[in-house]
Amino acid sequence: MEPSSIAIIGASSVEGKAGNAILKNLIKFSYSGKIYLINPNEKEILGHKCYKNIKEVPNSIDLAFIVIPAPLVLQAVKDCVNKVKYAVIISAGFKEASEEGKKLEEEIVRVARSGGMRIIGPNCLGIINSYNNLIATAVTFDTFRKDNIAFLAQSGVLAGSYAKWIIDTQKFGIGVSISLGNKSDLDEVEIINGYLKDDPNIKVIGVYSEEIKDGRKFVEVMKETTKHKPVIMIKSGRTKEGARAILSHTGSLAGDDAIVDAALRQTGVIRVEDFGDLLDLVKVFDYCPLPKGNRVGIMTLSGASSALAIDMISKMGLRLANLEEETKKWVEKEIMPPYQPAKNPLDVWIALGAGAEKVHRVSIGALLRDPNVDMVLAIMLALPPSYFDAKKVFPEFLELVKKKPLIAATEGDKKTEEWFNILEEMKIPVFTGQKSIKSAAKAMGALYQYKMYLEKIGVA
Repeated sequence: MEPSSIAIIGASSVEGKAGNAILKNLIKFSYSGKIYLINPNEKEILGHKCYKNIKEVPNSIDLAFIVIPAPLVLQAVKDCVNKVKYAVIISAGFKEASEEGKKLEEEIVRVARSGGMRIIGPNCLGIINSYNNLIATAVTFDTFRKDNIAFLAQSGVLAGSYAKWIIDTQKFGIGVSISLGNKSDLDEVEIINGYLKDDPNIKVIGVYSEEIKDGRKFVEVMKETTKHKPVIMIKSGRTKEGARAILSHTGSLAGDDAIVDAALRQTGVIRVEDFGDLLDLVKVFDYCPLPKGNRVGIMTLSGASSALAIDMISKMGLRLANLEEETKKWVEKEIMPPYQPAKNPLDVWIALGAGAEKVHRVSIGALLRDPNVDMVLAIMLALPPSYFDAKKVFPEFLELVKKKPLIAATEGDKKTEEWFNILEEMKIPVFTGQKSIKSAAKAMGALYQYKMYLEKIGVA
């Protein structure tokens, strides 16, 4: 993940090919190491000399990307042995494709290990380490943004479409992303144990896995990792049909889901159902501190939202906080009409006569400052009566949210996009749309779940 030299076996001048995309990314994002291109039919690509074979390169190489048809990969690996330390095999057509492909993959691993070379893949999309400008995937990026999040996926989706979606539409970024493909050699357990567990840049790890090879090692490594940082995981193959689909995707055996579920609970790994929940939670764990307890304070402008929020947080093992009398009196004095007492949830629709900006400043601030509140859910309604300038309100909460999670849920008109951009720039997580309250409650529940796990093992 920190190579000083890279070779691309199958480098291409053809737009859209993986051997072209990887090179373009390395150049665009100023990878500072040496780049060697292997293509017997080209003399130069994008200003870099081409060699006919990797054996012609005069120096040893830290990392080689192999992007050639499957039948040619074995010979490429033989050429790399004793010259290359690590290889990322992008090529597909191995155990996910046929029994013959499986035997070829096994032979490739045997040859690589005989020379001390380790492999990621095959059938993967590439790797990213934004801390040293190693953006080396078959998906090209226009821009990139560093963050404290790592993704490991037995699929190209997190290094590909979701990585691009994060960079193009979200405010958080990516520190590390590794597409594991068939996991013929290196897997998520070895990478976490030997690298991500102790990487000070990485605060939270997201994993998509179709197969856990060594259950004992998995439990051992995850127990050690979750002492220091949360791991959010999708483990697919819950059903027979899902397991069958996995076999044709990466050639993996999914395993008994009940055993997997028990192992994840034992290790403190937070299991989620889909990529939406995975991305939600890595963002929230990146942005938010852990709560001291499970008491939630809610600010809302809708009675229906209040009821839904209470139901949602209850399902997640959370409860409504009992506000201090001083908090209630201050809110009543500042924004509430005389006939409306303050209580949790703080339904401030009736207080809008005091001005939407003041209402949000007072109500959210009161919940953040109340010692009986461990987490704050701000349900913001994007309709003209409740419009306010978030740039004038939320900066005063920035010190408070370092110690207490604040999560916003908002739906309505185009104002939601403005609020999303402003708050997320401040590292305050925002969920938008009709499922925003549900998503926020799930995130709060996950924060509390992890906090309880750390207390259980005596770390928190």
